[in-house]
Amino acid sequence: MSLAPAIDDWDDPSWLRGPTPEEVALAHELASLDRREDEEREGEEPGPVLEPLTDAELLEAMTGRPSAADLLLLESIDPMALPSKGAVLDYLRAAERVDAYAAALKARARVALAGAEPSGVLMAEVAVEHELAVATRSSQYAAGMAIERSRVLTSTFPTFLTALEAGQVSEAHCKVLVERTRSCTS
Repeated sequence: MSLAPAIDDWDDPSWLRGPTPEEVALAHELASLDRREDEEREGEEPGPVLEPLTDAELLEAMTGRPSAADLLLLESIDPMALPSKGAVLDYLRAAERVDAYAAALKARARVALAGAEPSGVLMAEVAVEHELAVATRSSQYAAGMAIERSRVLTSTFPTFLTALEAGQVSEAHCKVLVERTRSCTS
C-alpha cells in the first residue's frame, strides 16, 4: 500500500507528517521505561528493558517525510549486516528518499542564488552559471540546466518540488518533467 497521496492532495502537506524514525525509537524506549516504572510502583519486580530497535526495525520506521536525521540513521546502519534482501531494499529506499530531500534543498538554494526568474541580461546569467559550476564542480552547461530546472520546479511545478522534498519522486523524475514540458505553451 502506497502512502503517496493522490495528485489532488499534494497541495495539502498534512500527508507529509508522520513519526520520524527517531520519534519511533524514542517512543519505544520511553514505553519500556514507563512499563518498568509502573512495575516498580506496584511493588513488582521490574521486567527487562525492551531491547533497542534493530537496524531493520529502524528502516521500517523510516516512512513519511525525510529529514537530515535520516542520513545519520542510515550512516549508523551497515547494509552488509542487514538480515535480509528486503531490509537492504528498505535501506536503499530510505537512502533514495534522503537524496530526493537533498535535491529539493539544492533546488531552493539554486533559486536563491540565481533568482526565481532569468535576469534577461546574458552576461549576468552566464556569471551565475559559472559561479554555480565552480561551486558544484560541474560544467557550466550542467549548472545552467540545474538552474533552469530549479526555477521551473519552484514557479511552475511547486507540487513536484514538495513531492521531491518528501521523497515521493526523484530528481530524475523532475528532470524529465522539466525537459519534456520545456516546449509546451499554456
